[in-house]
Amino acid sequence: MALGIVITAGCRGGPADEPILVLDETGASLSGAALVGLPLDGDGFVAAEDPRELAAVLAVYTGQPPAPEPGGTGGCLHPDGQPTILGRWSRHEDELRFTPRFAFVGGVDYWACVDLARLAQTRGSPRSAAGGRREAGSRRLVATLSMPAAPAAAPQVSSVWPPPGQRVPANLLRVYVHFSRPMQPRDVARSVVLRDDAGRPLPLPFVDIPDGLWDAERRRLTLFLDPGRIKRGVGPNRELGPVLEPGRRYELEIGPPLRSVDGEELATHRHRFETGDVDRDPPHPGTWVLVPPAEGDSPLEVRFDDLLDPEIARRMLTVTDMRGELVAGDAETTPGGDHWSFTPRRPWRPGSYVLVVPPAIEDLAGNAVGRRFDVATGDTGPAAASEVVAPTRPEGDRLAFRVGPPAD
Repeated sequence: MALGIVITAGCRGGPADEPILVLDETGASLSGAALVGLPLDGDGFVAAEDPRELAAVLAVYTGQPPAPEPGGTGGCLHPDGQPTILGRWSRHEDELRFTPRFAFVGGVDYWACVDLARLAQTRGSPRSAAGGRREAGSRRLVATLSMPAAPAAAPQVSSVWPPPGQRVPANLLRVYVHFSRPMQPRDVARSVVLRDDAGRPLPLPFVDIPDGLWDAERRRLTLFLDPGRIKRGVGPNRELGPVLEPGRRYELEIGPPLRSVDGEELATHRHRFETGDVDRDPPHPGTWVLVPPAEGDSPLEVRFDDLLDPEIARRMLTVTDMRGELVAGDAETTPGGDHWSFTPRRPWRPGSYVLVVPPAIEDLAGNAVGRRFDVATGDTGPAAASEVVAPTRPEGDRLAFRVGPPAD
């Protein structure tokens, strides 16, 4: 049903000849305003054929009506100069009808105004009803209408990393879930199910974080596969085994009771991926391939020897000039995690630059630069947090590249 604005002289609890101002639903065939039952051709009124005169009598605006100006004429012109809603006038028997150029929008307030000075020869004292009112000390009638907003669409899972179809190591450490709207940080454990290729739910696959691990906007949820089941020789691994096994297919289901911040229940989403072999080899920045940019604002391209965690790489890899000054820019990692690019916010200047690789950079299995995440232990020996396989500098690796012609 289309919502419209009706201004009528009918009887709603008062004398039949007393004009009233109403905002109401007018059926599916009209989405506009109508001035009904008034003496359109009388000496004290305007002719329907003159749209400028009609606009002076009836005006429709967005927002809320401002307070009338003291000593004002009571007319319908907006004191702040706000234009009326665009549209056209037409005459239908005893009514004037205004049809907006664009249909009224849900969630927007509207108000209509009648200039009482133009109705001087109508009988009775004009009044307003059904949301309209005569303003004290004014010569106009106004009525307001709040259009109901359309029901919000259910929040959606916009993407999941690792991407569909990608083969990930069987000792995968993190899964990232991105949402279309900010979410409530509750019921995460009950809203996420990981199933094997037979459709069976896997027991206790993720670290139980009461309110989940969210980004600042609560549109990205990080799921940690239980490290105790990834690390060989520790209690959960010996009791339950690893969460994922090589060469298998899995399905991640995310859905209710997780809700958006405005209370809308999440639409169920299913995401499939498959596993390859276990990866216990740390990243080796010295083997990365850097494609230096040309002058201008073309990006620096970096190809990794390993699949890196894309969120960590995007956030932690930085570029500096030779003086150590940070170069401002925008970084992106391919969904697969094998490629990183950096576009400066200002054009490159010819000269030497450095890609700074901090030791905390990790691959998909949580192996950091020079350090394995998973360390095998004996049945009685303590489990180490990780194993150093190559010394690293505290400030990280520094990979130099040059923009422009070689230095003399």
